[in-house]
Amino acid sequence: MEWKEYQRGPRAGQPRTQQDRVIRYLVAGLGYKELPSPVRRYRKFVKGTYTKWVGKKGGVRAGKTFSNSVSITDSIRISIRMWEEEEGLR
Repeated sequence: MEWKEYQRGPRAGQPRTQQDRVIRYLVAGLGYKELPSPVRRYRKFVKGTYTKWVGKKGGVRAGKTFSNSVSITDSIRISIRMWEEEEGLR
Protein backbone atom coordinates (compact mmCIF):
# COMPACT_ATOMS: atom_id res chain seq x y z
CA MET A 1 0.00 0.00 0.00
CA GLU A 2 1.35 3.42 -0.92
CA TRP A 3 -0.56 5.41 1.70
CA LYS A 4 -0.80 5.04 5.47
CA GLU A 5 -4.06 4.15 7.21
CA TYR A 6 -5.28 4.04 10.77
CA GLN A 7 -5.05 0.44 12.05
CA ARG A 8 -7.41 0.58 15.06
CA GLY A 9 -10.26 2.56 16.47
CA PRO A 10 -13.30 4.17 14.85
CA ARG A 11 -11.21 5.49 11.95
CA ALA A 12 -9.60 2.14 11.05
CA GLY A 13 -8.90 1.89 7.35
CA GLN A 14 -9.06 5.65 6.79
CA PRO A 15 -6.06 7.61 5.48
CA ARG A 16 -4.03 9.34 8.20
CA THR A 17 -3.18 12.64 6.47
CA GLN A 18 -4.40 14.82 3.63
CA GLN A 19 -1.45 13.56 1.57
CA ASP A 20 -2.61 9.97 2.16
CA ARG A 21 -6.15 10.88 1.00
CA VAL A 22 -4.81 12.41 -2.21
CA ILE A 23 -2.54 9.44 -2.92
CA ARG A 24 -5.37 6.96 -2.29
CA TYR A 25 -7.55 8.89 -4.75
CA LEU A 26 -4.84 9.03 -7.44
CA VAL A 27 -3.84 5.36 -7.11
CA ALA A 28 -7.12 3.60 -6.28
CA GLY A 29 -9.54 6.03 -7.91
CA LEU A 30 -7.73 7.18 -11.04
CA GLY A 31 -5.12 4.48 -11.63
CA TYR A 32 -1.93 6.53 -11.32
CA LYS A 33 1.43 4.88 -10.63
CA GLU A 34 4.14 6.36 -8.40
CA LEU A 35 7.55 6.92 -9.97
CA PRO A 36 10.80 8.15 -8.40
CA SER A 37 10.69 11.92 -8.10
CA PRO A 38 13.62 14.21 -8.92
CA VAL A 39 12.15 16.73 -6.45
CA ARG A 40 12.58 15.86 -2.77
CA ARG A 41 9.51 17.70 -1.51
CA TYR A 42 7.01 16.15 -3.92
CA ARG A 43 5.98 12.61 -4.87
CA LYS A 44 5.46 11.98 -8.58
CA PHE A 45 2.47 10.07 -9.99
CA VAL A 46 2.08 9.25 -13.69
CA LYS A 47 -0.73 7.89 -15.86
CA GLY A 48 0.07 7.89 -19.57
CA THR A 49 1.16 11.43 -20.44
CA TYR A 50 -0.40 13.00 -17.32
CA THR A 51 1.80 13.77 -14.31
CA LYS A 52 0.67 14.82 -10.83
CA TRP A 53 2.94 16.03 -8.02
CA VAL A 54 1.78 15.54 -4.40
CA GLY A 55 3.36 17.60 -1.61
CA LYS A 56 3.92 16.73 2.03
CA LYS A 57 0.81 18.63 3.17
CA GLY A 58 -1.43 17.25 0.40
CA GLY A 59 -0.97 19.99 -2.19
CA VAL A 60 -1.38 18.75 -5.77
CA ARG A 61 0.22 20.11 -8.90
CA ALA A 62 -0.25 19.02 -12.54
CA GLY A 63 2.36 19.33 -15.25
CA LYS A 64 5.02 17.42 -17.15
CA THR A 65 7.82 18.81 -14.97
CA PHE A 66 7.60 20.28 -11.50
CA SER A 67 8.85 23.69 -12.63
CA ASN A 68 6.14 23.86 -15.32
CA SER A 69 3.33 22.55 -13.11
CA VAL A 70 0.21 24.37 -11.93
CA SER A 71 -1.61 23.96 -8.63
CA ILE A 72 -4.88 21.99 -8.85
CA THR A 73 -5.33 21.44 -5.12
CA ASP A 74 -8.77 23.07 -4.81
CA SER A 75 -10.36 21.25 -7.73
CA ILE A 76 -8.90 17.85 -6.82
CA ARG A 77 -10.10 18.10 -3.20
CA ILE A 78 -13.66 18.52 -4.48
CA SER A 79 -13.17 15.45 -6.71
CA ILE A 80 -11.77 13.47 -3.76
CA ARG A 81 -14.78 14.31 -1.61
CA MET A 82 -17.22 13.27 -4.35
CA TRP A 83 -15.29 10.03 -5.05
CA GLU A 84 -15.19 9.11 -1.35
CA GLU A 85 -18.96 9.61 -1.05
CA GLU A 86 -19.64 7.51 -4.16
CA GLU A 87 -17.39 4.69 -2.94
CA GLY A 88 -18.74 4.86 0.63
CA LEU A 89 -15.31 5.66 2.04
CA ARG A 90 -16.38 8.60 4.15
